[in-house]
Formats: sequence, structure tokens, C-alpha cells
Amino acid sequence: MVGSWAGSWAGNIFGGNNWFTVGIEMGVQRMTEGVVESSFMVGAKVYDFKAGKLRDDWASFIGKSILESGMIGFVSGFTTGMIGSALGGTYTNGSFVFLDKKSSKALGKEVYLFYGDKLDNFANTIGSIAGEAVHYAWGGNFRISLASDVGMAFTHDGQIVNDTSGGIGLVNLVDAIGSLNYVGFQYKNVHGGDEGLSRISYVNMGYLSGDDFGMKTSMDIINGKKSLLFDLEEEGHYGEAGEDTIHLNKKAITENTAEGLLFYTSTVVREGVLIDSGLVGKDRMTAYARELGATGIQKMVLDNQQGILGVDVYDGSSEYSKVANLIAYATETGDLSLFNWESGNDGLIKELGLI
Repeated sequence: MVGSWAGSWAGNIFGGNNWFTVGIEMGVQRMTEGVVESSFMVGAKVYDFKAGKLRDDWASFIGKSILESGMIGFVSGFTTGMIGSALGGTYTNGSFVFLDKKSSKALGKEVYLFYGDKLDNFANTIGSIAGEAVHYAWGGNFRISLASDVGMAFTHDGQIVNDTSGGIGLVNLVDAIGSLNYVGFQYKNVHGGDEGLSRISYVNMGYLSGDDFGMKTSMDIINGKKSLLFDLEEEGHYGEAGEDTIHLNKKAITENTAEGLLFYTSTVVREGVLIDSGLVGKDRMTAYARELGATGIQKMVLDNQQGILGVDVYDGSSEYSKVANLIAYATETGDLSLFNWESGNDGLIKELGLI
């Protein structure tokens, strides 16, 4: 409570919501918490119960302990705040949340990144490493916590000893290393303007659809196996599958309606499926089968999103509601006459006005 108040006070002094201000705010919060906690604990350490008196160096011991705890807390908090903010996190009430900003705006409610916990753990783990480095610099061991009652530490004379007094959580450290793909994807795109935020949103919504194809396509983009570009300009040309690249219409960047968000998310999945399609050959039957299968999967994604978010993408007069109904019709009847199905890779509607 006191730490959060102190952090907010420091943040208000510097102002803004940049990485430096957030770092200061979180650093002051953890410094305050460290000082308060150390003040309570140090009393038991300065009294010599056998001799029945205070240690001879009690004053310097108290000062050193409180100063060390404060420094560890500040460096740990500042590092965590700096990294969390740089990854697009919003610092509130002493912790970070990671919002899907484009989806939140389109849907009128907070939508969180499915990998937000990964980003939060990464920022906090790097902060813990920085704090532990300060602890080591003050003469302590460099500690790694293996479990609640098991720990290892590296001493200044090169030995490895058992130390359960704290340190970096091994589980957190392993998870942080394993989440570098999410960190790289997030950092690149959160600083990539509207295009980057759109890429984050369509990937996030595809995964949150719960559809297996949607989750795979999203993870392929995060892991760099597929690319997502916004480079189509022709009217009605919503998506296209390249060799390992999903192409969307440039309108997907500026689209901020719920129907448009759901539709372009489903288009990303559609084109991802076409890239992964096991069907080979360039004959008309293969092309038709590819497009019909991808259209059916696109409808599944639309239906899943509709059920989760409560947005009826089929009930409306918008361009995207019209296309969604065309997709539903094609899935039910197998009629792709209004699609540019001949290529086997295109999400191009020939004559939207006929729908």
C-alpha cells in the first residue's frame, strides 16, 4: 500500500507514461517496500540474544541493510518498469497489464493479449536479475530459488552453496527464456505504428478464437514461420496467401469496427490455412477444393469469435457483414462463384454488390 502510494507520487513528479517515468514509479515502489520490509526484519538481527544486548555494530548494520534493500528494490523495479513499458504494458496499481489496443477500441471493452503473462514474467525476471546483481555487489550471494525450501547460490569465491533466502525463481527464469519469441514479436510491432498494432491485434484475436487453425496461424506468425503484410489495394481483395506470407488489404490497418476486426482476423486464418494446405497442383479442381476448405474454416473462426465476443457479424449492412454472409452461403452450398477461386490462394470477392 505504502509502496504503491510512493510509486504513484514519484510518477506524478516526472509525468508522462514513457519507459523512464514508469521505471522510476516502479523503482520507487519496490524501494519503499524493500525499506519497510527490511526495517521490520533487521531488528531481530541486530540483537545478540546470547549476550543479551545489541550488536556492537548495530547502527552501521541497520543502515547497510536498509540501504541495500532499498537499492535492490529500486534497481529491480526500475528495470522491470522500463522493460514492461517498452513492451507496451500499462502500469497500474503496482503491476503491468498488456492490452490489445486495436481490439479494445473496436469492441469497446478491454481485450488482453493472450501472451501478456509471458511479457509480464519476462519484465519481472529481468528486474529480478538486476536486483540480484545489486545483492551480489553488496557482498551477498547470487541466488537462484529452485523451490520454496530449495535454493542454490554462487558465492564470491566461486562456490555453489545451498541458499534459500530468496533470489531469482528458476521456473520464472526458464519461462522468460522460452518467451523470447513473444518478446521479440511484441517489441517490434508495438513500436511499428498502426500497422504493428494491427498485426498484434489480428494475431491475438486469431488465437483467442480458440480455433486450432487460428491458434496455429497466430503462433506461426509470432515464431516467424509466416509473415503478415498489409499490401493489397484492390477493392474486394481482402487477403491472399503467398509462399509463407499472408497478405491483407491495407484497409485492415485503419479498420476499427467490431465486424471488420472479426472479418480480417478470420481472413488471416483463411490465408494461413491455404499456405499450410496439403493439396498440391494447379488444376481447377485442386484450386476449388483449397478455396472451399479455407472458406469453411474461415466461417468456423467467425462463428467462434461471435460466440466468445457476442458480436453478430452476420447481422448488419456493413461490407464485412455482407462478405461474412457470402462465406456462410459458400460453406453451406459449395458455391464459390463470387470468389476468385481459380488461383486457389485468393480471398478476392468478384462482385460484392450482388450479395
